[in-house]
Amino acid sequence: MNRLILAALCDLDGVITQTAKIHAQAWKKIFDHFFHRYKQKSLLHHAFDIAYDYPLYIDGKPRMEAIRDYLQSKQITIPMGDDDDMNKDTVHGLAFQKNQIFLQLLETQDIEIYQENVNQLKKWKELGMRLAVVSSSKNCQGDHDLKEGDKGQILQYILSTLDLINPNICPIYLGDNLTAENAFRCLPEQGIGILVGDHGQPTYADFGLNNSDEVEKFLNDLTNMPALNH
Repeated sequence: MNRLILAALCDLDGVITQTAKIHAQAWKKIFDHFFHRYKQKSLLHHAFDIAYDYPLYIDGKPRMEAIRDYLQSKQITIPMGDDDDMNKDTVHGLAFQKNQIFLQLLETQDIEIYQENVNQLKKWKELGMRLAVVSSSKNCQGDHDLKEGDKGQILQYILSTLDLINPNICPIYLGDNLTAENAFRCLPEQGIGILVGDHGQPTYADFGLNNSDEVEKFLNDLTNMPALNH
C-alpha cells in the first residue's frame, strides 16, 4: 500500500469478525418466540426468515430501531416500554431478550474471523499506518466509548484525534451496512465513501465495491494516480 494512505478506520462486525450469523440466529429465536405468544392473541402467524428479513430489516440497525421496523413490516405495533421491561413484549423488552440470547450463543459457538482482512490490517500496520477499529455494538468495549454516538460522530472523533482534519488529506471510509451512512455523510468534501457489497438501497457512498479484493485494487489504483504523486 502506498504511504499516501496514512490511517485506516474499520468496522468490527462484518469486517474482522463474522458475528452476523450469530446475531441472525438470536433475532430468529426472539421473534419466533414473540410470534408464538402473539399468535395466541391473533389469527395471524409469522416466522422470522433469516435470508430475507435479517438483511432487509435488521442488519446494521440499533436493536430497538430494528425491532420497530421489522414488526411494522408485519403491521404489528408494540409499546416502547422502558429499561425495566426485561421479559415483556415491548420494544425495550425484546431488545433486552435478544441481547441475552446473543450472549448465550456466544458462549456455545466459536466466533469466526475474516482472516484475509486481518492479514491486510497487519500488512498496513507494518507499513506504519495508524489503525482504529469501531463497532456500533453495545457489547463492545474500547478505548473511547460514544454510548449515544453513531459512526459519523466516531469518524469525526478519530479524524480529530489523529490530527487528520486537513484539506490536503483525503479520508476514505469503507462500510458494509446501513450504519455506515452517517459516516459517509460526515466525510469532508475531499473524502471518499465506499460501500462494500450490494445492498439494493440508496447510499451516500461515492463508490460501490463487491469485496475486499476490489477494495485493495481501488486503493492501490487511487494512490498510484499521477495527481497524487506530485
